[in-house]
Amino acid sequence: MRQINKDTKLFISISRNPSNFGTIIYNQIFKIKKINAIYKSFKIKNVKNLKQTILFLNLQGVSVSMPFKAKIIKILDHTDKISKKLGIVNTIKNINGKLYGFNTDFFAIRKKLSDLKDIKQYNILIYGYGAIAKTTILALNSLGAKNIYINGRNKNKLNQLRISLGLKNYNEKEFINKKNFFLINCSPLGMMGVSKDKMPFKSNLIKKSSVVMDLINFPSNTKLIKTAKKNNKTIISGNSISLYQIKYQSEIYLNKKFNSNFLYDLFKKLKISFL
Repeated sequence: MRQINKDTKLFISISRNPSNFGTIIYNQIFKIKKINAIYKSFKIKNVKNLKQTILFLNLQGVSVSMPFKAKIIKILDHTDKISKKLGIVNTIKNINGKLYGFNTDFFAIRKKLSDLKDIKQYNILIYGYGAIAKTTILALNSLGAKNIYINGRNKNKLNQLRISLGLKNYNEKEFINKKNFFLINCSPLGMMGVSKDKMPFKSNLIKKSSVVMDLINFPSNTKLIKTAKKNNKTIISGNSISLYQIKYQSEIYLNKKFNSNFLYDLFKKLKISFL
């Protein structure tokens, strides 16, 4: 067991429903790279006293999960260009008592999307309207995607997002007749818990699709991913995005470059599936 002392740096994650994913990965990185640091996830209800907590405990970094990615903007001293444009932050770094906000989700999602040959050819349907959906849409736009539609349960929030970002109006009967479907789940549907056995898209849409992307990484093998795999679709899993999110985030936290192959080998060692 590693020795914890007065010089040990502390990194945390905050979420309403935390998992062990980041805790396992980061503590392995610290161990392998011989970095005197620990990482711990915390379940919180609000961010009311977060800034005081970070400064009092001298936390070096905070990973932010739903539903706090937009709410924490107000406690930060600085934000990067992407975070400012989105109004969404998933990474906080404490630099000499000043809190800096970053959005590494954007760069991770953009990296995986850029692996596709021609993003412009797809009719893209996103399910969800929260922070991760907005981040995904900006990443798609940055790569030149044009035909982006959104769907979800709350029609008022969907319309607000569609109008604010200039997205196309989704009509199921019209959409089903198009070609080159690219389905992206940006909602909690399929996540471990009450929605584990649910899918954001109907089976006929999945069968007609070319690419299926699921932002959920717990579990990695969601019902949506299983169905897409069964139908021989190109798959982008939540874990493959998480690998790059952790790469970019850890580089911010630790001020050093990380080879993606190092993280890929670590994920394999920890038996984290990429599907």
